[in-house]
Amino acid sequence: MAVWKRVAARKVIGGSLLLRVFLVGVMAAMATAAFGAGAPEAVPGRDVLAIAVRAEPESLDPVKASSSSAISVVEHLVEGLVVLEEGLPGTAPSLVPGLAERWESNRDSTVWTFHIRRGVTFHDGTPLDARAVQANLERSRDARTGAAGATLLEDLESIEVVGSHTVRIRLARPCAPFPAHLAHPSLGIVSPSQFRQLAPGESLSLPAGTGPYVVDHWARGEQITLAINPRYRGPSPLISRLVFTFLPQASARIAALENGDIDVALEIPPGAAETLETLSGITVVRQSTVRTIYIGLNTRRGPLDRPLVRQALNHAIHRDRILELLQGEAIVADGPLAPAVFGYAPVASYDYDPSRARQLLARAGFPEGFDMVLYHPRGRYPRDVAVAEAVQDMLLDVGVRLRLESHPWPRLLDLTALPADQAGYDAYLMGQDVITLDGDWGLFRQFHSEQAPPGGDNRGFYSNPVVDDLLSRGRAEVDPLARREIYAEVIQEIRDDAPWIVLYHQGQIKAVRSEIRGLSLHPLGYLRTGQARFIDSGID
Repeated sequence: MAVWKRVAARKVIGGSLLLRVFLVGVMAAMATAAFGAGAPEAVPGRDVLAIAVRAEPESLDPVKASSSSAISVVEHLVEGLVVLEEGLPGTAPSLVPGLAERWESNRDSTVWTFHIRRGVTFHDGTPLDARAVQANLERSRDARTGAAGATLLEDLESIEVVGSHTVRIRLARPCAPFPAHLAHPSLGIVSPSQFRQLAPGESLSLPAGTGPYVVDHWARGEQITLAINPRYRGPSPLISRLVFTFLPQASARIAALENGDIDVALEIPPGAAETLETLSGITVVRQSTVRTIYIGLNTRRGPLDRPLVRQALNHAIHRDRILELLQGEAIVADGPLAPAVFGYAPVASYDYDPSRARQLLARAGFPEGFDMVLYHPRGRYPRDVAVAEAVQDMLLDVGVRLRLESHPWPRLLDLTALPADQAGYDAYLMGQDVITLDGDWGLFRQFHSEQAPPGGDNRGFYSNPVVDDLLSRGRAEVDPLARREIYAEVIQEIRDDAPWIVLYHQGQIKAVRSEIRGLSLHPLGYLRTGQARFIDSGID
């Protein structure tokens, strides 16, 4: 496997910079130090950034890109109407203009008007206008396209061009967070001249977007090289080339970093991270994602239809022990939303108290416990089988006899998408990614009764009229402060009703050369280079 080689020899970096960055409970200054939003100027002549990713992108067509490896590349080629700008550690992101310079909605957030930037051109030289935006959104919502972000547009009724650079979007129901949907990389805008001749479902080979980079070369099976887009509307990047090298084995990514063949290694395993932290010239960055791992409970099946039983199961789980299994690459979750999601509200988590669990089971009429079945994936999440087995042991300690059934991920999705009367499980282990970084996505789809299967993600068939009303109000509320208050109420209701056993927020680890500044890690797992640059280490 070829790895990008440096022309100039590297200098040895003296000293050791050991840094761990988590989104929760970490000072903003530490986050700044990790990837460097600081003042040092770029070193002249050092303008090629080599990045090792785990997998070759399945496609560079934004509508088909779904893995973090693919999106890490696509993010530099295309832009969306709206940009989600990450906040400081532990805070929600903010929405800022992308290809839309501004937008507004009617009072009930069912009609949205987006004003498109003028003077922007695609990589192929064609101009960006309202019709280009319309064509892209129509392609993304066409079921034949098989777009990764199609669900983000499921409420879209029509897209109307009302001026050369203005589009009006009508939704089937209120959706105050709709601009956050449009910020997802899968809805990046590309030149319509590229896909107008494609058959439905056919992918673009090299997208002509409006981003700061273009594809210079794609050596299949080895690497993708990006070069600066001379037509880019914004400040030109300080890095002239980005080289993404495909190294499936973590050991290969680590070796390439240690040898100086690459500058950034993504998806580092925990054990290797500890070793890298002992090396001079390398910074290890640990960060929580917005993926929450949980056990959903089938609230239509007895005895899980009783809140006391569900609360008992929550008290039976030793979450710190689960974190030990994951070697610390996660943080305990106190609720269904990660702190980086808009609408997150802290709530008292269930403490590990097996005595309390037994008392609640006895009060509910099950002093001897009961039998239940847990469906879980194998290899979908870090150590998912070990986590399921640990939960099995913990529940047995309070008298609940848990039978584990392991299923391939596609099969697990199918089995948990059946109507309640066909569901064969009492519980399921799964993770949810809040891909919009907005609480509506992580709450409405999971806990509103109308979202129960078939057709929805409320796989535990949870139904609570209070929660339904709050979630519907949250969708329509345009005042961000009022929406936060609504979601805080929802989270408290869910905590008390306990339809989930919330386990942890999944982490991610990257490693970079310490002389690099200006990188950022998106909570969804992909890399943004922004104004990345090399700084002078001060070592001769």
